[in-house]
Amino acid sequence: MKELIEKIKKQVFEECSRPEFEHHSWYWEQHIQPMLKIALELAAKYKVDKEFVELTVYLHDIAKIQGIENHAEEGAKIAASMLPEFPSKKLMLECIAKHNKSAITDPVEVKLIASADAVSHFLSQFFEIYIIENAGKPLEELFASNIRKADKDWKNILLPEAREMAKKAYKDIKITYGVK
Repeated sequence: MKELIEKIKKQVFEECSRPEFEHHSWYWEQHIQPMLKIALELAAKYKVDKEFVELTVYLHDIAKIQGIENHAEEGAKIAASMLPEFPSKKLMLECIAKHNKSAITDPVEVKLIASADAVSHFLSQFFEIYIIENAGKPLEELFASNIRKADKDWKNILLPEAREMAKKAYKDIKITYGVK
C-alpha cells in the first residue's frame, strides 16, 4: 500500500502543480496538506486506517484538479480507474463520492473525509485566497460567497472533534464577512 500511496501522492501533486489548474499556486499547500493533517488526527481518534485515509485525501479532489464538473462523483470514477482492487476500495470510492455531502448515517470513514475536507477550509487561507483570486468582483458578492461556503462546509462537518477544530474559525469568518 505504501508504494501505491507514494505513486498517487506524486501524481496528484503533479496534477495540482499544472499551470492549467486554476488553483495550481496554492492547492497542495493550502488544501491537500492541511486536510491530510486533520484527517490523520481524526483517524487516530476514530481508529481508522491511516493509509486508507492518506490515499483517500490525495484522491478526493482528483476530478476538481482536472477541471471536471460534479467533481465528487466523477472523482470516484476516476479514482476507481486509478486504483487496483483491495478490500476497502468500495468504501474509499464512497468517501470520494460523498466528501462534499456526507450524511450522519454514512460510515465513519465517509464522515471523517468529509469533515477533514471542510475543516481544512477553515484552518487554511482558503477564504482569503478566494477573495484574492476573484479580486475583480464586488466585495459584497465575495463576502456573501464566503459566508455561503462557510455555512455549507460547517454543515458537512459531522464529527464532533472536527467541529471543535473549526468552531472558532467558523465564527470568525461569519464576523469578518459581515454576519454578527
